Amino acid sequence: MTTTDQALETSAEQPRLWGRHAGVVVPPFLVFVAAIGLWELIVEAFDIQRFLLPRPSEIASLFVEDFGRLIQQGRNTLGVAGRGLLLGGGIGIGLAAITFRTRWMAEGIGIYAAVLKAVPVISLAPLTVVWFGIEAGSKIATVSIATAPILFTYTLVGLRSADANAQELMRSYAAGHFRTFWNLHVPYALPFFFSGLKIAVTIAMIVAIISEYFGGSFENLGGYIRNEANNVHTVEVWTAIVMACLLGISQYMIVAGIDRYVLRWHPSKRGG
Repeated sequence: MTTTDQALETSAEQPRLWGRHAGVVVPPFLVFVAAIGLWELIVEAFDIQRFLLPRPSEIASLFVEDFGRLIQQGRNTLGVAGRGLLLGGGIGIGLAAITFRTRWMAEGIGIYAAVLKAVPVISLAPLTVVWFGIEAGSKIATVSIATAPILFTYTLVGLRSADANAQELMRSYAAGHFRTFWNLHVPYALPFFFSGLKIAVTIAMIVAIISEYFGGSFENLGGYIRNEANNVHTVEVWTAIVMACLLGISQYMIVAGIDRYVLRWHPSKRGG
């Protein structure tokens, strides 16, 4: 195929790619706009009181006005969520890497991971306050408890998914455990790891905000929501919720972008 043919093929492919991306983005956006418009009309038509359900236009106006404070509170909450995710991820991934070759150990830890995923972890937040104090330590601990089982499970499944024939080939080359782990098991585990990480980053943000609700500084989203809700400042509460949503979505998109870049060699990422 000549260079000209390749250029023509690439130019013909671009509209299809744009159409595919538009098909993913446009319908949710239109639904969102319609929902916001319907919300505004319902509040106006039924004269719903502001403290019960404010208008989206009021929320947007106050959000822009208070953006500087909200973004600072969001950074504080994001810091707690990030540190908790790093701790929980380190524990979960480390345990998976240590135990994936030993079935009885992996299954034993897997039982506790399943229990932690089944139990509403936020119910442990009051206990972590007793154990680690009312400041950031208890929130980080709660986030790590929530995220460690997720990353343990996904990483373990990924490490165990390595092709048996490939493992036999590595043994035939007399490859050591570390080389086999790094060159074979890790590449197989990466798609599973990123799938778990996409879940974990959103869970970390949610758990961080809810755990902040149980006490601590007002200089974070959870504490601010608690304070404003107690004072029936509903619009202020909604602005904090919007900021939390934006931060959660942005974290997910960052991880998804890293996933797509790191795994650009993977068959699931090609042609999309």
